[in-house]
Amino acid sequence: MHGQTFPALKAGFETTGSTRWVMQTINDYQLDLKNGFELNLILHDQQGDARRTSPETALQAGEIDFIDTDWLSIGRARAAGIPFTAAYPYGRIMGGLLACESSGINSPGDLEGHRIGLLRETDKNWKVLRAWVKQNHGFDPAETCETVVVPSKIELESQLKDQRFEAALIFWHRIPEILNTPWIHQVCDIVDLVESLIDASPATTFFVFRDEFVNRHSHVIVGFCQAYREAIQILVSCPESWYEIVGLPSSKTLDQVYALWQRRMVTSWSSADFDNLVRLHQVVAQIDNQAVPALDKEWFSCMRAGRKLIAPAMEV
Repeated sequence: MHGQTFPALKAGFETTGSTRWVMQTINDYQLDLKNGFELNLILHDQQGDARRTSPETALQAGEIDFIDTDWLSIGRARAAGIPFTAAYPYGRIMGGLLACESSGINSPGDLEGHRIGLLRETDKNWKVLRAWVKQNHGFDPAETCETVVVPSKIELESQLKDQRFEAALIFWHRIPEILNTPWIHQVCDIVDLVESLIDASPATTFFVFRDEFVNRHSHVIVGFCQAYREAIQILVSCPESWYEIVGLPSSKTLDQVYALWQRRMVTSWSSADFDNLVRLHQVVAQIDNQAVPALDKEWFSCMRAGRKLIAPAMEV
């Protein structure tokens, strides 16, 4: 590889996000060069604040080549005429519902009449939670709860600890640390609610590129997908590498984060997975009683005829 020139691939992620761990592994082990590209990792130091410039904005402007985002955001972008396409699944990236002990909230069915903290009303976790509660308990938390939108992840966690509201939807990799707070407990993992709703657990978050990049540089994307799978293999087979990438010593809390991470990672994608995501999308769309565009396979380049990706190197 010495002296060779490789096409650059610019990745944009939040500094506080978990995707950085896999991207850093690709860089550290030179899996990008091995697979024919050079990964440039551009971190957006948002401090978890949804009000600041986002990776989505940078992708739309062409400042970066790809990001990770969920299926609902892909649908909203396409509906707005923004040519984003999902090239490969990242994982079952769903958070969890945490509550204060004094709230009496021990299951999602206990939410009625309570004050709930959210990052945004369009959050996929909130949509899935609402759909599950409506299906299993007959009410929509959006109609029976007081919701408080706190656009900053850090501030959302802080207000939950201060008991400014009785429950909140929290990013998955932050949950084990927050549960060290004595008066906070976990009500549910949203991944479990997805499985309960559709009896399957498809990827919900994808690596997303602009259509133009997919059409012109498909060989680079194939190389990236292979490097991604190899990075996951390293982090699953060698926990010490995962702890080193995260940058903290092994501990009970980190062991819990590692277990949550393993559950969420995927390395393959099939027509059955897409069909399951469509079913989840249909269930979630029903809660707002409004027309929601169906998922189109053309928005998922990994589903297009003639774009067969390399068989998965492993299963997590």
